[in-house]
Amino acid sequence: MAADFESGDVMKAMVITRHGDLDVFAYQDHPDPIPGAYDLLVQVHATSVNPVDCKVRRGSRLPRQFPLVLGYDVSGTVVAMGDRVSGFQVGDEVYASPNLMWE
Repeated sequence: MAADFESGDVMKAMVITRHGDLDVFAYQDHPDPIPGAYDLLVQVHATSVNPVDCKVRRGSRLPRQFPLVLGYDVSGTVVAMGDRVSGFQVGDEVYASPNLMWE
């Protein structure tokens, strides 16, 4: 992991609190994800509203646990990574279509 990343920090996140219309969004503190052995933690600089995000919000995908951070397309900077990751380093600029839902 990166020396300047401290687990237990929180991030601001736009989450959905249940399936539904636009009123299900809430801006909340959300625990920083902790990268697993094969994961990158990316500080997001830009994201999009992918049609899949809209479908998930409306409930047309698998049931999920709430609150749920949507975000199917992102770009940003690697701030931490698991000990089994190769080919990347902290500080790399990346773009991704990561796992659909963040935990």
